[in-house]
Amino acid sequence: MKNLRASYGEKYYKQYCGTTAAAPTVDSKDSNKNNNSKDNINNNSTKKIDITYCVNIGSWLPPVVNCEDETEDGYAGIKNTSIRALAAKVSEGTLKYRVHIVNGGWLGWISNYKLNDFYHGYAGLLTDKIDAVQAELTEVPGYQVVYRTSTSSKDYYPWVTGTRDYAGVFGKLVDRVQMKIVKL
Repeated sequence: MKNLRASYGEKYYKQYCGTTAAAPTVDSKDSNKNNNSKDNINNNSTKKIDITYCVNIGSWLPPVVNCEDETEDGYAGIKNTSIRALAAKVSEGTLKYRVHIVNGGWLGWISNYKLNDFYHGYAGLLTDKIDAVQAELTEVPGYQVVYRTSTSSKDYYPWVTGTRDYAGVFGKLVDRVQMKIVKL
């Protein structure tokens, strides 16, 4: 196991992971073991389903697990730096997700987390910036992914659940993403 804060240093961790709260612990066999999250969106479950996600801003940033802290300051991205791609996975069930490209359209759905697989491993094109995200958790009845984005001109937009809506605003570059799994 490795502690991202210890591996990258406090300054790097705060800059790239967005918080100095409890650092996520990543185990190469199962990167979804941290259970320190307190959710403000009706998550009274005893079952814990972790979501791990990271973004590309020209290179891949370290992964975030469950936007870890109770103030929800944990996020993937860097304020005022546009995101080009998103990779995400869950510890149980299947997560499908996609991104919308600025001045383009929605890219195909992805359900893998493989940073080196350009075609099926992440959502996005490393040459284009994104302005919206959609995600959905399946195969786990009673649970759903909730997510939100922010832009450099605005703090976070409201939380979104499922795929009837999307996080972001077309034409406004996304700079940060937060995701977590909640009990419905």
